[in-house]
Amino acid sequence: MSSVALRLTGAQKAFGAEALFSDLDLTLYAGRHLCILGPSGAGKSSLLRCLVGLETLDQGSVTLGEPGAALGLVFQDFRLFPHLSTIDNVTLALRHGQGFSVEDAAQRGREALARVGMAGQEAKAPGALSGGQRQRVAIARALALSPAVLLFDEPTSALDPERTAGLGAVLAELASAGMALLTVTHDLTFARRSAQELALLAHGRLTAPLPPEAFFSTAAPEVVQDFLSHDAPHKEAPSL
Repeated sequence: MSSVALRLTGAQKAFGAEALFSDLDLTLYAGRHLCILGPSGAGKSSLLRCLVGLETLDQGSVTLGEPGAALGLVFQDFRLFPHLSTIDNVTLALRHGQGFSVEDAAQRGREALARVGMAGQEAKAPGALSGGQRQRVAIARALALSPAVLLFDEPTSALDPERTAGLGAVLAELASAGMALLTVTHDLTFARRSAQELALLAHGRLTAPLPPEAFFSTAAPEVVQDFLSHDAPHKEAPSL
């Protein structure tokens, strides 16, 4: 069994009188990729924001497996600064938040860019890159901070099938290197092909993680089968 990278216990979040989720438990393991599916408004993106501290849980706790470990979040819209070069986007937090020198930050930034297939693109501005390339820069920015856990919010929403496949290859490489990955997505095909485990967040509850073949089977919990039956007409995942 892989080591625990992150454990969420008894999580509860509400906005006003509306409860998004309650009594959520989640464990992420090093070297594993978990995808969370669910209907719009179920609280998937809010869960990610709570994990990284951008929003506060009403109840519950987040515990990292290693003291001082970090989490990285790749936003759906990437959030790159258009006036900065690729390398400056990747190294900004290193230089101004982590105290790295310009030289050390640039070295770590180049290594992170190379890791996602963006070597040689350091001087380009975000506007000169494709959507898939901008996403890889956003991933490199997160990787440069050496996170133990990397979170993705709807990573395929702006990608065509070819770039989606390329993203899957990048995530597989990161997981094989020992990183814990958590993705929230509406993309059933991507989830089925890319993750080792899938779970459903719906009606304020999170199902137990299942391997893809079990999640997409008639043996899956009723709430999962109901979700898939409603979503399948326009997002059905083909058989592998």
